[in-house]
Amino acid sequence: MKTLTALTLLALLLPAANDALAQSGLTVGTNLVDISQLRGNETDPSIAISPLNASNMFVVSATDGVVPGLFCAWTTNMGVTWTTNILATNNNAGGLVPAYGEPSAAWDTFGNLFVAYLPAAFEGVAVMLSTNGGVTFAAVTNLAPLDATDQPRISAPPAGAAAGTVWAVFKDYTLANTPLVVQGEQSSGLGTNGTFTPEQIIPDSVAGGFPDIAAGPAGQVMVTFQDNLYTATPANIFISVNSNAVTSNGFAFNFAAPLLVASDAIGGSTYRPVEETGIGLNAAPGLGWDSDSSSSYYGNAYLVYTALGSQSNLIINSCISTNGGATWSLENQVNDDTNANDHFFPRLAVDPATGIIGYSWFDCRNDQGGSSAPVVEHNSANFTFADFMITNVIFTLTNGITNNNTITTSYTDLTGGGSNIVLTVSGDNFYGVLLASNSADDIYIYSATNTNVLITLQGAETNFNANVNITVNDYIPNAFSFGTANSSASVYTTLSTNGAASFLPNQPLIPASYPINPPSVSFSSYLPGSDSLTGWGHYTALAGANANFFPVWPDNSDVIGNNPDGATSNFDLYIIGGATGVSLPTADVSVFVTNSPNPVISEGVLVYTLVVSNNGPEPSGPIVLTDVLPANVTLEAVVPAVGVSYANFHTYLVFNVPSLAIHKALTNTIRVTATRSDFATNFASAYGPLIGHFDINSETGNAF
Repeated sequence: MKTLTALTLLALLLPAANDALAQSGLTVGTNLVDISQLRGNETDPSIAISPLNASNMFVVSATDGVVPGLFCAWTTNMGVTWTTNILATNNNAGGLVPAYGEPSAAWDTFGNLFVAYLPAAFEGVAVMLSTNGGVTFAAVTNLAPLDATDQPRISAPPAGAAAGTVWAVFKDYTLANTPLVVQGEQSSGLGTNGTFTPEQIIPDSVAGGFPDIAAGPAGQVMVTFQDNLYTATPANIFISVNSNAVTSNGFAFNFAAPLLVASDAIGGSTYRPVEETGIGLNAAPGLGWDSDSSSSYYGNAYLVYTALGSQSNLIINSCISTNGGATWSLENQVNDDTNANDHFFPRLAVDPATGIIGYSWFDCRNDQGGSSAPVVEHNSANFTFADFMITNVIFTLTNGITNNNTITTSYTDLTGGGSNIVLTVSGDNFYGVLLASNSADDIYIYSATNTNVLITLQGAETNFNANVNITVNDYIPNAFSFGTANSSASVYTTLSTNGAASFLPNQPLIPASYPINPPSVSFSSYLPGSDSLTGWGHYTALAGANANFFPVWPDNSDVIGNNPDGATSNFDLYIIGGATGVSLPTADVSVFVTNSPNPVISEGVLVYTLVVSNNGPEPSGPIVLTDVLPANVTLEAVVPAVGVSYANFHTYLVFNVPSLAIHKALTNTIRVTATRSDFATNFASAYGPLIGHFDINSETGNAF
């Protein structure tokens, strides 16, 4: 007798990229959090998520409020609340080397949290370690302690042959020809750390800088960098790979000669209206590697950088390698707008549980100076009223700005005429100037957030129960601009579910529907607003886990009104915190398996039925359904559901379901012959781009 049990799994699934979109686009959470809330600037952030508990996140950044020092913050509830501290000061406990800035954080697979940073003495690269989720730190080492260094980055792979290692790359100005160098470390457990390797020089990196580093699932380590560090002329992006950095015998030292991947990057000292002084802009090349063994793009490596666009503007480009960095695709533009404004300082992150790729960057697309489009909030209500009846309806306008704001009201008589309606407007906390009255369009200027606007309808209606639709438009002009075009930037994000072949519609991290609270005057950051930023960048940071991404960025728009320095000057660190950071709509998919007859006589025919169902709330997108056949059966025939294809791999079958609508099911049939009397077990599982893990249940029976 052979008995199979239904396999039920919670599947977070996405529509296929070419599925003209069952996909409704990514979702940006509404829990905007000012992490730092300090005087001065917190910039150049880095974020890491614990592989042991995705609710435990850590953020570190440079700060000029305490010099020397690093701003640090940790959370155990996915960023809803944060505990903050200033570490690596002159009198810090734990023996930490006093910090200048440029921090980078990474969590290894054992739960060791490493932070690399540039010391205040500009000698070496200091490394500190936390074994309790970022609560406390102790000094680990100072790499190249007597050398002049710059631009450290640290990374740790989430899985694969290099799991448990951590890798740092930095510029060493003391070594001959000032190359980029790499050092690695292998831990054996929480708090059980090895020593960092000697410096490994990246070949032909004399002119290289602004590096990034990532380790792949097969034990590879990859470094990217740009040239033309000190000019604004176009730069090249290079990648060097150590294809067997981690082996069963330990570390290997054989970084290959760098490969030219792109030649359209911006130079390392590029100045634009958004960044006219200070260190300027650079290409900010970044790396990621798909380590999800269940992903269709397992082993892919990804590159992101800032490029010079066809309109002489700055754009965000991405490239793909499917062979461990040996070759790379042509660049693919990430930002989806077509205007001539700038985009810069990108980051990417690959979710280790799903293989989904997240991107974040600064974006000036909305800043057209005096021609910037106004933000418009629409409110409407439909109601009826009887003859000679006065009806009131209240609209709460969530946007608010200190000046130059207007409200318009209008009505539509849906009864076909005969109405004699007068609209009047009032409100609580309403500081308005009436520009027109007793008309279909009453216009006011006001300066209050969360203002209740009371629309009063008064009329003599010849038709009883008149049906009237009232629309209120709240206009906030130039809410992305400070006057000069291309000088104010919002942070944008997107995701890719198909290995960076295409990207979901870009979304701002501060939506235009968000309230603007005084003293804030905009949804965008004014990057020239702080004159104390001399050596740090406005870089964004990004990390992902379980199909949820968490960008961190420096911001001085002060839209939530808790920056102690107010708006347009110094920068606090912001994040979209909570259970929904940047994510996608999901579907709940289950697989139910039955067999008949039960038991079956040896040499008899047994029929398996696999039913895959979508319980909503979204369309599933592509589903890969795998059925592993018992060893003591012979496959006779397969009848897939309509629209479903399958492949026979002898010991198992793979069904490809293009998409499954909400509350729909598909039935697939498998006919086999029982070859001998024995116990037998059949396994079935389903996979979609957002499934990170699932439980497999089975029952075992026998055949006679």
